[in-house]
Amino acid sequence: MAVFAVIYMIPMLYRYTQSPHPRSGIVGCVSFIVVSLSTKAENGLPSVAHIAWTRGLAFIVGVVAGVVVNWVLWPFVARHELRKALSSMMIYSSIIYRGVVAKYVYYEDGEEPGKKDIERSEMLEGRLREGFVRIRQLMVRLLYSPSLDLIEDYRL
Repeated sequence: MAVFAVIYMIPMLYRYTQSPHPRSGIVGCVSFIVVSLSTKAENGLPSVAHIAWTRGLAFIVGVVAGVVVNWVLWPFVARHELRKALSSMMIYSSIIYRGVVAKYVYYEDGEEPGKKDIERSEMLEGRLREGFVRIRQLMVRLLYSPSLDLIEDYRL
């Protein structure tokens, strides 16, 4: 049991503490604790039929829960993320626009934009373009996701 704990729990703890998606790590940790404690509580191994029945039921419940979460919860989370991404891109666009106007339109004599300024502007343009591409991809995914709220589909 200790060897399996080292092999399984270290990646789960890393996922929980260091990953931007800690939920999967905590679910893995809790799953291991439940399985290991149930084995310890039974003072040995249960019968083969009992193992098959409980694991099969757990598999079915896990698949059904995953499907329900992806079909019901994903559209709402994705819409929330899309709204945050759009507002962030609007802020970034206004900051970049302000910088471009200040650098290229209203510059002082002798402080004309140089090659370094042009390279920086092209880099910022590329990042902004990549952000809009990601938002477009998220919007396409939202169009084909099921939703419980029909009005929400038209307010993208």
